[in-house]
Amino acid sequence: MDTAGRRRSVAALAAVAAVVAGGAACGDTSATDGDPAGPPRIMLNEAQHAGGATVDVVGLPAADLAAVRSAPWAAEEWEALLRVTVAGGSTAATDRPAVLGDYQVAGSALRFTPRYPFDPGRQYLVVFTPGRLPASGAAARELWRLGPLTATVGSLAVERAPATRVARVYPTGAELPENQLRFYVHFSAPMGLAGGADYVRLLDEAGQVVDDAFLPLDLAMWNADRTRYTLLFDPGRVKRGIRPNEQHGRPLAAGRRFTLAVDDAWPDAHGLPLVEPYSRSFAVGPPEERAIDPAAWRIGAPAAGTRDPLAVDFDRALDHALLLRAFLVLTPDGARVTGRADVRASETRWVFTPRESWEDREYRLTVLAALEDTAGNRVGRPFEVGTSAAPAGGGAAAPTQLSFRPTGTAREPSAARATR
Repeated sequence: MDTAGRRRSVAALAAVAAVVAGGAACGDTSATDGDPAGPPRIMLNEAQHAGGATVDVVGLPAADLAAVRSAPWAAEEWEALLRVTVAGGSTAATDRPAVLGDYQVAGSALRFTPRYPFDPGRQYLVVFTPGRLPASGAAARELWRLGPLTATVGSLAVERAPATRVARVYPTGAELPENQLRFYVHFSAPMGLAGGADYVRLLDEAGQVVDDAFLPLDLAMWNADRTRYTLLFDPGRVKRGIRPNEQHGRPLAAGRRFTLAVDDAWPDAHGLPLVEPYSRSFAVGPPEERAIDPAAWRIGAPAAGTRDPLAVDFDRALDHALLLRAFLVLTPDGARVTGRADVRASETRWVFTPRESWEDREYRLTVLAALEDTAGNRVGRPFEVGTSAAPAGGGAAAPTQLSFRPTGTAREPSAARATR
């Protein structure tokens, strides 16, 4: 090899070494050329993503990007191509769990978006393995394809003040049944992974903690974005005839008042405490042990030719989270009517506003079998199965169908007509 050739080889190897050593940058990838002269770069992209930074691999040839875009990959195949882990620590990088997130080709970048935002001040190790790229017709002689490219990325720590608070707790009624099954605690922003066992208490009128009121489980109690936590009363204490109920009774007692207290030490997604503690007092009434009966509901049919809301009034409070997904409005031929649903009047009213105007024909309101009231009673099946309130057939698992017909003018609510 002549002197000029050796110089070109040394320069190319130096470029590869610079990437492997972990050179990372921050900025916008929108102007990156899809067919670069140099090796790809790994960078933390904070410029265009209000919801959080992404890890971008920029500078890949267009043929590679097209091949990745069309590849029907599973999550583990994406992870083998582009793996992000928390940097540092005594554990080898290959043994650390990968950061969870989504992969895509975004313009001229191969992008990883973490499921939860990267922590400010924390460093992340990124390993991009070109050998995992699908066959793309790109020049296999490019030196950067010979081994993995790595970078350590991260943003500076930001001084933060607590900003997350308890936004609302469901059910919202002033009086709850003695056999209440759950609370939904909603937060104003995503929370951390910690469950509520150490941060939520039930207090009696004297301010004393009611021992073992809640089921001490944290798994699967968060919704997808960790803004809602489901707090379950111990069903063994709520349901009659079970040993915990016989030994300790129900956590709530009719005729008394209780307080739900949330400690402000509960950490949010940034590890910060809540802005302030939360508490809410409520009265307790008799247990609700009847199955849900849609025939007791009242349907306020809207006027035809309008987008007036359909309103369904219940004879008791129903479960807030289930109300948001347990109803379907269908045309006579079974097509779904699209629109927006709201829950009002302390979870005793469901309101549906259609996207298009109502027609002068009969519609069906489908009630899914999963619907419950706040005490766990379902349509045709009470929570206390086996009591005198239970139907002989053991309850219905099929959806319930209610019918209504928009009128020429608004009218008074009518009793629901239920079929199964």
